[in-house]
Amino acid sequence: MAPLRGDALAYATLDHIHSHPERWDQGEVFGFYAGADQACFIGRAVLLALGGEIPRDEDFIDVACQLLGWTQENVRRVFTMFTRDYARLAHEVLAIVRAGDIGRTIRKREYEDPFAEPAPAEQPQPDTVPEQAPEPVPA
Repeated sequence: MAPLRGDALAYATLDHIHSHPERWDQGEVFGFYAGADQACFIGRAVLLALGGEIPRDEDFIDVACQLLGWTQENVRRVFTMFTRDYARLAHEVLAIVRAGDIGRTIRKREYEDPFAEPAPAEQPQPDTVPEQAPEPVPA
């Protein structure tokens, strides 16, 4: 199985939190330090991606940025969401994922050949039902 990275990691983390809400605490990066099995979204994403390993010598924010493919700003935005509301967390995470999708689309367009012939536009299909003339109004 390929390691979880990027959007797949974000979705898997949300799924894990939804399935195991008792293991989610936005106030704990890695609750293992306190002997608990709780983690915030960012901590859980790192744990899922690294097979349960906790990065000891690296800044976990940098590790999360690399694994999720997010900017530091986005990682910190989710990391500092001290919420117990799963819907709010999911909304924020999905907004970041969708913004990344839009960014990738824009970057792809920037690299497209501006001198390439445009694709032919689709021709509108004629209606299959002929229009009916309005009925005359009796005088």
